[in-house]
Amino acid sequence: MRFLIVTIFFLQIPISFYAQSSDLFLDKALTEIEKRGISEDELKQKLDSRGIDLEELKGMKPEEALRYQQEVEGAIKELELEKSKKVKTPSAIDTKMSNQKKVTSKDSIKKNILAEKLVRDSIIRDSFLNPKNDSFRKVEIWGQHIFKNKSLPIYLSTTDIKAPDSYVLGVGDQITVAIWGVSQFNEVFEINSEGYITPSRMPRIFLKGTSLGRAKSMLSNYFRRFYRFSSNQFEVSLASTRIIQVNIVGEVEHYGSFSLPAINTAFNALVAAGGPNKIGSVRKINIVRNGSVKTVDVYKFLMDPSKTGDVSLENNDYIQVPTVGRVVSIIGSIHRPFKYELIEGEELNKLIYYAGGLKEDAIIKTIQVERFENDKKIVLDVSYKDLIEKRGDFRLKSGDIVTVFSVKTENEDFIYVKGEVRSESSYNYYTGMTLGDLVKKVDFTYESDLNNAFLRRNNPDKTINLLRVNLVNVRNGLADASIKLQPQDELEVYKLSSFVDKTYVSVSGSVRNSGRFLLNVKEDMRIKDLIILSGGLKPNTWDNGYLFRSDDGSRKKLQVIKLPIMEIMSNEASDKNIFIKPFDSLVVLSGMQFAEYSFIEISGAIKSPGKFQYSKSLTLKDAITLADGFTFSAASNKIDVYRIQIVDNQPTKTIVKSLDIHKDLLLSDSGSEFELEPFDVVVVRNQPNFELQKIVNIEGEVKYPGPYAILNNNERISDIIKRAGGLTDEAFEEGATLHRSADEIGYIVMDLREAMKLYDSRNNILIKDKDFISVPKRKDFVRISGETNASTLYPDKLLSSNNAINVAFYEGKRADYYIRNFAAGLNQNADPSKITVEHANGRLESTRKTLFGRVYPKVNKGSIINVGAKDAKKIEEKKNRKDIDWAKVVADSIAQATGVLSLILLIQRLN
Repeated sequence: MRFLIVTIFFLQIPISFYAQSSDLFLDKALTEIEKRGISEDELKQKLDSRGIDLEELKGMKPEEALRYQQEVEGAIKELELEKSKKVKTPSAIDTKMSNQKKVTSKDSIKKNILAEKLVRDSIIRDSFLNPKNDSFRKVEIWGQHIFKNKSLPIYLSTTDIKAPDSYVLGVGDQITVAIWGVSQFNEVFEINSEGYITPSRMPRIFLKGTSLGRAKSMLSNYFRRFYRFSSNQFEVSLASTRIIQVNIVGEVEHYGSFSLPAINTAFNALVAAGGPNKIGSVRKINIVRNGSVKTVDVYKFLMDPSKTGDVSLENNDYIQVPTVGRVVSIIGSIHRPFKYELIEGEELNKLIYYAGGLKEDAIIKTIQVERFENDKKIVLDVSYKDLIEKRGDFRLKSGDIVTVFSVKTENEDFIYVKGEVRSESSYNYYTGMTLGDLVKKVDFTYESDLNNAFLRRNNPDKTINLLRVNLVNVRNGLADASIKLQPQDELEVYKLSSFVDKTYVSVSGSVRNSGRFLLNVKEDMRIKDLIILSGGLKPNTWDNGYLFRSDDGSRKKLQVIKLPIMEIMSNEASDKNIFIKPFDSLVVLSGMQFAEYSFIEISGAIKSPGKFQYSKSLTLKDAITLADGFTFSAASNKIDVYRIQIVDNQPTKTIVKSLDIHKDLLLSDSGSEFELEPFDVVVVRNQPNFELQKIVNIEGEVKYPGPYAILNNNERISDIIKRAGGLTDEAFEEGATLHRSADEIGYIVMDLREAMKLYDSRNNILIKDKDFISVPKRKDFVRISGETNASTLYPDKLLSSNNAINVAFYEGKRADYYIRNFAAGLNQNADPSKITVEHANGRLESTRKTLFGRVYPKVNKGSIINVGAKDAKKIEEKKNRKDIDWAKVVADSIAQATGVLSLILLIQRLN
């Protein structure tokens, strides 16, 4: 059962890596078989049905039996399905195996590929690639992380990584030789147990123990004797790597024997074992091979992988991880604070190097070391700056904690300059620095006020001192230049404009650019200057303007000055061209402000009615033309012009004149040349009784359905139906409907049968434009829906939504008849008073209560009977009434009455 156990274990058992202790492995495999309830006889019968002899499989080596792996998988799964009687989805391995079928001419290649797949699946399934234990992921010492965080992969096949030229070939490796160009060759060779490959029609070639790079050169020379190719038309690559057994022991997370492709290095193998544990060394990892020992240092690999050396593995190599050596912690202002393992000759300088060096804010003057010595903790201050200068070092002990302090204070040795300077910036302070030294470094602007600057001094107690200085004197080397500066002093320079009041004047009205303008500081600007500054006068400017003046800019002492604007603009020397003062406001008026706006209005049967500007030459024809002419319904012989008579100091009077003009506005007549006056209102009348056709649509069971024009205002529904050829034999008069679009009325309930019999019936409604009459086909059934017991009588296929059924119509029967005989009566949620009947024409009837009981509505063909539900509130009240203990209520009432009677008798006795 060796192959069987291995196969089942790989395919299904999600435990740790299979290559650990073989006894443990077999025990777990057998336990798993028993759990599944599969006996050997059952498996033998299933494999026999597939043409596979289980006894032969038992005698095979695992490498040979791998060819039947998929068949065994299928047999096991079929047995499990038969036992569970449940369909399960194929496992990830089944899918992977089916998607990775390869065709080759050599059984040995297939065997090796299947072996690689088996190893790949087992490794991927293993828990160390997806650890669930938080403690497993914790790293105690820097360097252990590369084995925990997947920084290093496990190469499962040659497709994962290209083999380097330094890769040493061995028995079981498969190499591909490819030639293209004049000669064509592409074949895979496996190194046999004797170390040879045997190309056809060529001597065998010994490659065992040869590096891949050396093998490429050898094979090129051999094949050149039999094939023609250039150096760039020949390639040798590793097609499939051999599987080697590596034993990992010592302080690792998972120790044991591991089967891995030989392309993996010692570091990759350690990933398979979960890497060193908390106390495992990363500096002295030993590779034991045939009695010789080689030590591997993870730190060297991390600092420079190219200098790590050969860390490749051979079959049956041992990797031994010893206990960690000297461990020192470093914290503080360091790029990579952590615990580090140091070896002989490595002290403080090397520790800082491994930790990525000091940060920029690190204090290098003193570094502190905490140490346990003589059963107590002590603190040592290391003068690191002196060590650097003397190129010395400091010896560390295991357990030491090195702390690198950082600068916490702000910049201290600076002088800051701000305000009106070309660049606000800090300047380096030095002992003895004066204000004159600082000013020489500062670049001022033309707006800088050098006569008034302030030196701000920040005292240690957070108070300040202000000193006004004259920078002109400082530049000239006078008294202020010798002022001694202190660290963190601030020099602030102001703008000249900061000490000047800004005044303005404004202009508005009939000028091209109205707005505010800064006033000339000399105050020699005049009225004409201000108007020119605002772009000059607009056309139609009025002769006079007004200047509003206030001495303080407020409205309390406002002065209004009338100015002859046109005179000032034509005669600059005029005495009216006065000087402008601060906050003056000039208003220039336009002549258009005093002009009256006159218009005429046209409306009625005209295309574009509205108001139009009046002009003295405007005629009636012009007004109609401006309004885009007559509409097709206009009566050109009936145009009314309403005019208002305006007489000075007299009440206005409206008069009217009716005119007749030709519809063709290109022709002239007396009416078209009628001159209009301001505020005339022109009304163009429509032709008498003019209206377009009114259409009513009829559809359904009439002989000629479609649109019909209304011929007179008194036409009724019956008239339209008669014009449509009358009703067909299939017409369902009770279900006819009328929909009216006018005024958004909608559907109107009517009785078409009565309308057709009695012309003067109220149901024979007068028709309107866009009415829509629908006459459906005859319906010989009745629908019952709502709260009935229909679901207990009929299958679901006969029931529609809302528990509804359709039944035959019975003449003269009421709603309760249909509910009793066809819907099995009302259910417990039904409310008998809510039984309604909706007739085919939309009319709704409900149940009526009388002295003799309920009267249910009659049912016609096509009617819908609906049974409503009880109100939830009433149901709850009824339920509460049922819960009352009426016997107790009566007993309490009797006791209460007895007590009252006793009290009355007692009062009578006392009286």
